[in-house]
Amino acid sequence: MNAPQSAVGEVLALRSGEIAARRAVAEEISAQHGPNYADTDVSPTDAFDLPRVFEALGIQPGEWRYMVVFTSVRKIDSDDETLTIVDEAAYQEADTQVEGGLEFYFRGEAVDRKARSYCIWLSRAQAGAASTKPKHIEAVAQAPLNYEPPEDGKSWAAGYWAFMTEDGRVILLRPGEMDAVSNAQVEAIDRHALADIRAKRELLGAAATKHTVE
Repeated sequence: MNAPQSAVGEVLALRSGEIAARRAVAEEISAQHGPNYADTDVSPTDAFDLPRVFEALGIQPGEWRYMVVFTSVRKIDSDDETLTIVDEAAYQEADTQVEGGLEFYFRGEAVDRKARSYCIWLSRAQAGAASTKPKHIEAVAQAPLNYEPPEDGKSWAAGYWAFMTEDGRVILLRPGEMDAVSNAQVEAIDRHALADIRAKRELLGAAATKHTVE
């Protein structure tokens, strides 16, 4: 027997309120970054207190997430109003249309024209799905008009697999580093993460065979 519609609505409302409360705490923590948080030589793990953010979002030790970090330097004549509008539209689109995959988004304020934002997803596939949405494409189109070219000449955005360790730390690995990092190196980073990274490698290998990415 299906639950009464009113009861379902109440559960969804409670869940929505819980998510909003968790995001508010994560937002407050993320906003406590230092003045150099957007410098390219400052890693995301040094720019933000990610262990506290993950804890606020209810992410448990041993769990994986996919994180996208956007680091930029605004042009002197950047259209800040348009950037805010298209960024908010892309966020709302992702938050409502990508099957609940977006757990958190932080939009960093510019300091001396430098800014860093990041989002946390349940999976890389959901992050990729969001990048194909119309509002996201509109936001991306504004990047070369308003931001200085990225230092690496490639992209303002970087994706990471994020792992919450048993002792409450967050380890970030680029997708390509999953295979490049040896088991010995991983074990030196955190012995608890070794088995999980091996398992993730196997999952990534299976996904690649199926021509999908998770």
